[in-house]
Amino acid sequence: SDVCSSDLPKADIDLDALQLVRGHLSVKRFGLIGIQLTVARSADGQIRLGFGPDQGSPDLLETIRMVLQDSKQGAGSLQSFSILDARLAFHDEGTGLFVVSPDTDFSFRKNGTRLEAALDSAVEIAGAPSRVAVRALLREDGSPESGTLDVKGLSFPALAKSSASFAYLAPYRLVSDVSAKFALGPNNGIQTVSFTAKSSGDVDAPTLDTPVHVSALALDGQYDATTNVLQLGRFAIDSKEIAAGGKANLRFGWTDGAFASVSGSVDAQD
Repeated sequence: SDVCSSDLPKADIDLDALQLVRGHLSVKRFGLIGIQLTVARSADGQIRLGFGPDQGSPDLLETIRMVLQDSKQGAGSLQSFSILDARLAFHDEGTGLFVVSPDTDFSFRKNGTRLEAALDSAVEIAGAPSRVAVRALLREDGSPESGTLDVKGLSFPALAKSSASFAYLAPYRLVSDVSAKFALGPNNGIQTVSFTAKSSGDVDAPTLDTPVHVSALALDGQYDATTNVLQLGRFAIDSKEIAAGGKANLRFGWTDGAFASVSGSVDAQD
């Protein structure tokens, strides 16, 4: 069958002009435009990028990282690799979460002697749209060491519907904007997170006949995985039924990797 040229992936290449004048073809920046990708995150936190679900195919992330690390230092060396306007499907094996994106930009670039990865993606979770932006500084083995995360329009009902691991969110029919800074351990587990979040929506309250409508819920705090403690420097909730604010120090309990309990103290303030 005939293939329309507009449906084919395109390339964006930036050549070193000085090296080209001297007769040397030296690529500084290389990008692919309009391709389809699959991303899988394994139960142990490893991320794999490819052109299909075949686990035996080469890992595109590793290939790109090795090319950038092995490129010669100085003028004319490859400095960045990007994928623009990509259609992406993401599956998290640990939680079962499945996300699709009709529009994703992804890049690797050199940051001194390290590599930095960035992603900006319009995503859909169980049909609910949101926007995700991530930047991460990578270790020598390609695993993320630290970074930032910004999510706009995260739907708790969509998360609960898409994965049993998030079923506990079902009573919280909220939509949130979240910004966070994070640090990860060598095994890709979370070490620390500092965050701010703003939400609105409805919360099902078993003791009430009707859901509580939350006009605004604001949180900022930090989480330390070594102590399993969440500290809220500020929380504030505004609704017809309740208006409150304050600080909190909470410890979480987990059973078989799932949220099970919470304990601690709350300092309510006017």
